[in-house]
Amino acid sequence: MPSGRGAASPDFQFPSGPASRWVKLGLYFAAWGTLVLTVWSKTPDHLQSAPAFPVGLLGGLPQQHAIVVAWLGGLPDMIGGWMLYALLTYVMLRIKNIPIFLVLFAMFCILLALNLAGCNRMMKTVSGTH
Repeated sequence: MPSGRGAASPDFQFPSGPASRWVKLGLYFAAWGTLVLTVWSKTPDHLQSAPAFPVGLLGGLPQQHAIVVAWLGGLPDMIGGWMLYALLTYVMLRIKNIPIFLVLFAMFCILLALNLAGCNRMMKTVSGTH
């Protein structure tokens, strides 16, 4: 039965079984690996700042002054950020429902991308280059 343009096929259904832990782990490590390869290929010296990675979530703050303050006082932010990633990882690995996992994984990937953009912005601000 032909469907209209942009309409979902009525035959498509998400798999009903539980999401495989190995597939979830593979996707999880592929996302982190892509992030590391991206940083390594563009600015390998930034990999030294990996423990402070979650502070990049504050990189979206509107004022450069706020970014510098967040960078200099970053230990609580760093711990909170890693706790956020740990919680999201735990929930993603425990969830059995495939569509819910895919939504959480998409949120995880978006969070990584925003975090990386924030890190780049903060590094430019802290180093004084634009």
